[in-house]
Amino acid sequence: MATNSAHQPTKCRPLLEALLAIFRSGFKLSMETWQFADSTLGITASRQLGEVLNDADSDEGASLIELIFFPDESVQIRLENLLEKTAYDLQDQDYIQKYLYHQAPSTKVFPPQGHAPVTFKLTKEVVAQFVNRLNICKRLDHQLIEAVGRYVAASNEKKPSTELTDPSADALLQATIKVKLRNLPHALSGNDIEFIAHFLEKMGCDQNLLELIDFLLDFLSGGYAGKNMYTALITKKELLLTHLQRADAFEKRLAQGNMETLMSQGVRAAYIDKQAARQQMRMIDRICRAVYGRTEYFQSDRVNVDVGLDAKNLPQVIKTFT
Repeated sequence: MATNSAHQPTKCRPLLEALLAIFRSGFKLSMETWQFADSTLGITASRQLGEVLNDADSDEGASLIELIFFPDESVQIRLENLLEKTAYDLQDQDYIQKYLYHQAPSTKVFPPQGHAPVTFKLTKEVVAQFVNRLNICKRLDHQLIEAVGRYVAASNEKKPSTELTDPSADALLQATIKVKLRNLPHALSGNDIEFIAHFLEKMGCDQNLLELIDFLLDFLSGGYAGKNMYTALITKKELLLTHLQRADAFEKRLAQGNMETLMSQGVRAAYIDKQAARQQMRMIDRICRAVYGRTEYFQSDRVNVDVGLDAKNLPQVIKTFT
């Protein structure tokens, strides 16, 4: 649906004011970005930084500009409530880009402590790219918005929203989750939405919620979207275990010989971050137990179902294995 151009300034004003505040306050360089500028471009002083950033023909500066003006989660969190309240379309986005460029022709870039700030003359391309990456036209599913608002809390105990011990911490955590959902590169299926909502209901107060949701959303982006989630997660866990076993077997063989000998025998090296793989397997177990009430363990060719070893179901556990 086309946007009424006469209504556009009023509709877009709150978001424009928030974006102008961001550009007028400037952009801080992380120590990692400063070190990247030093190692790749030999930048050690503010003067050099300014020269590279404002050189329109500098290919080296383009990669640095990408790093500096890529809106991170902290920026998006400041805007999330505005984006949730208003449905923006591509015409709105185009209007915002043009207005922002004319109202903020330059901004400040702040290197780490000890270095003077640098003035950077903004280009239409940089502003457009910044706004595009905010995903302002994307609308979060109402079921996910409701689940985040109802179940996500920074406290370790679920409480009604009127009894939260730290509303500001809860609001920050909720905005963070919504930003992560907004940044998904693909649309979620109905099954995916149901699963995430159920996951938030069960684990919305978990102290490791952000780590778990990062894993889940990355998992969905890896080709598992729209599938049966329990089956997909267990399949992923089994695949991780296979890679771990191969890595262990390779390390044992390597300890008995050397790399040249193994290569001559056609043995391929097994590359995997074993610690990360084990952590992902643990997260899959936690998610499956929380959402589905069970998980599965693999020992040789046998699959054991985790039915939970508490006093309530101990008789059932004994019956299962007798």
